[in-house]
Amino acid sequence: MGWGTSCSPNRTSENYLIEIDSLTYHYPDSAILCLKELVNSIKEQSIDIQKYYHLLTIKANDKAFIKHTSDSLILSLISYYEKNKGMLLAEAYYYAGRVYSDLYDAPKALDYFQKAAELLDGSTNYKLQKVVYSQMGHLLLYQDVYDEAMKAFRRAYHYCSLLGDQIGMIKNLCTIGETYTGYGRADSAMCYFQKAYKKAVMLNHEELVGKTNLYISELYNQLEQFDSARAIIKTYNAPSNMTYNEIVGEMYYGINQLDSAAYYYKKVMGENEMYTSQRAHLKLAEIAMAKGDAEAALEHTRKYKEWTTEIAQATNTETVHKMHSYYNYQLREKENNRLRLENIRQEKWIVACCSAILLLGCFIVAYYQYSRRKRTLLHVQLEKLEQLKEEQYRKSTHFIEENKQKIEALEQQLQQHHRENDDMQKLLLAQKEQIRQMNERIKTDLEERELSENLFRRSEIYSKFHEAAGNEEIKLSPQDWETLRMKIDECYKGFTLCLRSI
Repeated sequence: MGWGTSCSPNRTSENYLIEIDSLTYHYPDSAILCLKELVNSIKEQSIDIQKYYHLLTIKANDKAFIKHTSDSLILSLISYYEKNKGMLLAEAYYYAGRVYSDLYDAPKALDYFQKAAELLDGSTNYKLQKVVYSQMGHLLLYQDVYDEAMKAFRRAYHYCSLLGDQIGMIKNLCTIGETYTGYGRADSAMCYFQKAYKKAVMLNHEELVGKTNLYISELYNQLEQFDSARAIIKTYNAPSNMTYNEIVGEMYYGINQLDSAAYYYKKVMGENEMYTSQRAHLKLAEIAMAKGDAEAALEHTRKYKEWTTEIAQATNTETVHKMHSYYNYQLREKENNRLRLENIRQEKWIVACCSAILLLGCFIVAYYQYSRRKRTLLHVQLEKLEQLKEEQYRKSTHFIEENKQKIEALEQQLQQHHRENDDMQKLLLAQKEQIRQMNERIKTDLEERELSENLFRRSEIYSKFHEAAGNEEIKLSPQDWETLRMKIDECYKGFTLCLRSI
């Protein structure tokens, strides 16, 4: 199907409207025809589809450069989308801005563009964002708010570059250059115009080549380099338009060819565009004065004042400036709030990290202290075990045998020192007696322990535990365990105490 020649209303309305939506950018006239074919059947559709249809009607007319004459339809759409939180709210805000731009209500237009920009912030709808900022830039430029206009045009250029929109980039290069002209920075303006011109040539886009040449010619006029302006204008081969007529008129006025200038200024007035009409009437008044035509000069001066009054009422530059300043203030506050929240999150993260490090440090210190105490306790336990082993050994038959060997060694020494002084013999005899008595005590202790063990083995509690070991039905009570402990401590002195100590 060729969209430029026909429509297919036999599709479902929603899908069909989506296809018409895609037409509006390149074939707005065809989109308008398709929408007109639906004017009756759309009433049978849901309210969502009806609202979408009306939004597309405004959109298609706007893309076809048909001026909006009323705000009633767009206001009803905004009211609907604001209540229902529709996805098309940002687009409705944008076209409200376009409607009020055509109605010459700059403050309201700017307000809706700002609402659209705020709603789109952070989104990936670059196509809508580029036109929102471009329109904001033009409004601000016309109010001579150059700083903010420059920011808006640069944002528009950024979104065009993200989309790879070469045509949009060229147009925004021109508007950035135009803003530099407002600053009085002709060199910077010329730089951007020439960048735009080179890109247009590379694209082989004749219309854009012509438009960029007009911007360059206009700048030459402002610099009073009328010969350069004329040389550029001669290369312009596109159909004449309002901008072309005004620039040519300005050039002829600059080189004092007043009749030619008047001819082109009158063609400008035929467009009935207030900014260009205002400037044209001013120049025609000056031309009439130069020719001595006081009546014509007075008439053009009167028209000039009328347009000036209308522009003042329509633009309200001071209001626009205040509105945009407030908008920027809101953006700064929003950014400040975001930064504050980010700082709070960072502070919490730092506190959490410090707390974690502190807890880890405390854990390491505690674990070190615990390990140290454990090692100390283990060392003490090992010493006690060594002491117990030593004590057990000193009460064993092996120790008795070792003592016997010591006694034999002492007897040999006694024999060797038989003829020596009595003191040595007495000392050796005392050592021998001490060892003998020690052996006697050990023997006595061993005999006593053996008797105790025999008594323990014949005890009732011993028998009960042995029976319980072979018979699961026998249940042992806490009292039985306590009796066993007491019997063991009677048999082996201090057994429980030694066990607990290690």
